[in-house]
Amino acid sequence: MYKPYTIDRYKVYQFLEQTFALEYFLLCPISSSTLMLEDKVGDKLPLYFRMVK
Repeated sequence: MYKPYTIDRYKVYQFLEQTFALEYFLLCPISSSTLMLEDKVGDKLPLYFRMVK
């Protein structure tokens, strides 16, 4: 189970939990605000959080 260590990663993780069945994906951190979502086929999707004012 992935545990986010920054607020930005946590916000991305919350979105992923609501949108995807995470048991079928691999999550790995790229930066302090970006997570890489990888499926079983090997396709990758980077997701990041950016605060808009």
